[in-house]
Amino acid sequence: MVISAPTGSGKTVLFELCILRLLSRFISANGRFIHVKGSLKTVYIAPSKALVQEKLRDWNQKLGPWGINCLELTGDSESYTSRNIHDADIILTTPEKFDAVSRYGIEGGGLSFFSDIALLLIDEVHLLNDPRGAALEAIVSRIKIVSCNPKIKSNPLSQVRLVAVSATIPNIEDLGNFCFD
Repeated sequence: MVISAPTGSGKTVLFELCILRLLSRFISANGRFIHVKGSLKTVYIAPSKALVQEKLRDWNQKLGPWGINCLELTGDSESYTSRNIHDADIILTTPEKFDAVSRYGIEGGGLSFFSDIALLLIDEVHLLNDPRGAALEAIVSRIKIVSCNPKIKSNPLSQVRLVAVSATIPNIEDLGNFCFD
């Protein structure tokens, strides 16, 4: 889904509803929330470390009490390990950092977390039309290619949902075709 809506119109709420829909898979038949840590990952990509940190604080406050583990993955957060990433439910990152992590892997842990990605949230997607857009384009392309691999048919990545938002998307049809064809 690609959404173009003005600032303050609820794009973040849309992201949160998508996260809650994903987490609803952990509700058992008797209505109990039985969370399996790190098994269904959300990746939130924002263009700046400041926006990543803002969402990290907000989502830790809202989702932390449910045991949902959020992890910042930016150029300044070098304290992550493959274990942190494996256990994370929501990875909040910048395009450049996630491109590097998904392109080169993580020391000692590889990309074992990658197949657990079930939801990709892209904030400020209009940056695809920016010089920094190459990293974001590489991420979307990589996820689309890997998700089609028959070897991961039973993994969450094979059914990954992409949601991209921005206040300004002059070429929304082209963007929709790129992300979802």
